[in-house]
Amino acid sequence: MKNYISILFALLLTQLFSLSWGQTYSVKQIDSVLNMPYDDIVANTSKSLQLFNKVLSDAKKQNYKLGIANSYDKMALCYFYQSKYDLQSKYIFMAIDYFNQLKQYDKVASLYGSYGYHLKRRNLDSGILYMQKGLKIGEKHNAEYELRAIYDNYGVLKEMKKEYDSAFLFYNKSLTLKEKANDKIGIPYSLNKIGMLQLTLKQFAKAKQNLDKAYQI
Repeated sequence: MKNYISILFALLLTQLFSLSWGQTYSVKQIDSVLNMPYDDIVANTSKSLQLFNKVLSDAKKQNYKLGIANSYDKMALCYFYQSKYDLQSKYIFMAIDYFNQLKQYDKVASLYGSYGYHLKRRNLDSGILYMQKGLKIGEKHNAEYELRAIYDNYGVLKEMKKEYDSAFLFYNKSLTLKEKANDKIGIPYSLNKIGMLQLTLKQFAKAKQNLDKAYQI
């Protein structure tokens, strides 16, 4: 199914690239481009950026603010994978500004969280601060879907700081939300993180229990 979807998007992109660059994309076409699968975006970030710049321009012509916000978001992702971190920061904060205008606080929370997570190897303390900001916004607006990832990733940063009690706390917060949503993919992901941290702390019996449960799921 995943390969089938990728083929459909490849055909869509081929069609869009074949259009005259002087032709304005419709809102539907803009949304189609911005809904590209993650793997397709990062497979060729230069080509993706070319397309996102085009839809950004057309979204601005039509004052389509959601299209503008999502274009900035996708461009920030591309620049991250190109290791152009200044440009990543520029575009992610422009995306956040637009999502705030649109009152899409779940997206604001998610972007602060992902930006903080991306910072973890370059500036761990700053990464934690941005993740805390995303976490607080997500909790304030009850963005449970986004909080699953934010809690998980915040746990990783806490583990990197060797704040193991806090890491367990947030891994378990994420697990609770995933169990509530019956997230069959996310549940073993959290169990694995908990189990691996228990291995680090030589809590072997607890680790085996969680890792076995993750394997069975």
